[in-house]
Amino acid sequence: MAGEGFAFYANSILKNNRSLLKKKGFFYLKSEYLKSAEKKSLNLKSATPEQLKKIRDEITERNKYIVIKTVAAIIISILLAAVFILGAVNFGQWMFEDAKYSVPKPLRSVSDG
Repeated sequence: MAGEGFAFYANSILKNNRSLLKKKGFFYLKSEYLKSAEKKSLNLKSATPEQLKKIRDEITERNKYIVIKTVAAIIISILLAAVFILGAVNFGQWMFEDAKYSVPKPLRSVSDG
């Protein structure tokens, strides 16, 4: 079967690439852990009520804009679909207008005169 060694080849390439990466030493990892362990609490900034109101107003304005845009897109798409359907119906009626008259009339027999 063709491609039998493909998986082995791919795995060996990945293994070799991993070995080329710079490895972080034990002492570097230990120092990073000790630095992060020293911080026992987070210093979070608190917002004033005025800032919270401003943020809330900005979010509500943005949401209003999104709702208006969504409703307008839905209305436009419905109108375009209606126009397309009506145009297709009218085109079909125009195209096949003569079809009802193009049915061949039955042949008269010789005995009818």
